[in-house]
Amino acid sequence: MNPNETPQNITNSVYNPQLRTLMSIRDFGTGLESFKSKVQDATEKLIKNYENGILILKSDGNQDYRKEWEEAFNEVLVHSNHLNQYLTIAKEKSEQDRDFPFKTLWKEFEERLNLLKESAQKFENAGAKALPTDRKEKWGNEFEVFESETESEIKRNAKAVKLILQFMVRYTPQELHKIAQIISETTPQGADLKEEKDYEATFLRYLKHFQKEFEEKDNLFDTIMEILAGGVHPSPSERVMLDKWIDGEEKIREDM
Repeated sequence: MNPNETPQNITNSVYNPQLRTLMSIRDFGTGLESFKSKVQDATEKLIKNYENGILILKSDGNQDYRKEWEEAFNEVLVHSNHLNQYLTIAKEKSEQDRDFPFKTLWKEFEERLNLLKESAQKFENAGAKALPTDRKEKWGNEFEVFESETESEIKRNAKAVKLILQFMVRYTPQELHKIAQIISETTPQGADLKEEKDYEATFLRYLKHFQKEFEEKDNLFDTIMEILAGGVHPSPSERVMLDKWIDGEEKIREDM
């Protein structure tokens, strides 16, 4: 670790935006459904956009490329459907069994997302080739959207789904309820990002104080930090710096 790095840098670089996502959750089941639906909304919006693009291709495009864009569009439909199915299956299995094969399902989800990207790019490229020069700019602005819009929307919400599933795998429904309770007690609903930043230290401090509410084999604070950091256990130096940051925030509040 860089000796000049401050405790606040640690929370910004290692735990955010995952920490902010966690602090936005009031109920893990509801949150999971919400973020899952946003992934589905993103794929449905992409498909609707491409359907409008096909109308233009049929009227103005070179029909020699018709088979190419139709096959690519069908691939987009298949991969979008499978992408959303993986999230539905993961949600159902997480609700049935804490020991469901989360890592395997998530690997399949990520592989399917890569296939969706490849197919989307094939469709967009086919359209660009098929259209005359005077229509290419419109095509690029309105229909070459996967990398500029769809991919980031899917990844952002899928990352939140993954975070919630990791908690559902690790903790019992009773423990998840307690974590959600701590969130509600420390972070007002509807707080914006700037306000959430002010509540971070309070939230983490509450987690440390509620150790006794959880299974003895688990260190609540350490395991949550590990999940937020993407499975990497905080190093001793990071842990010390994080503790100092939390304590520092506490002292500031006491002085206010």
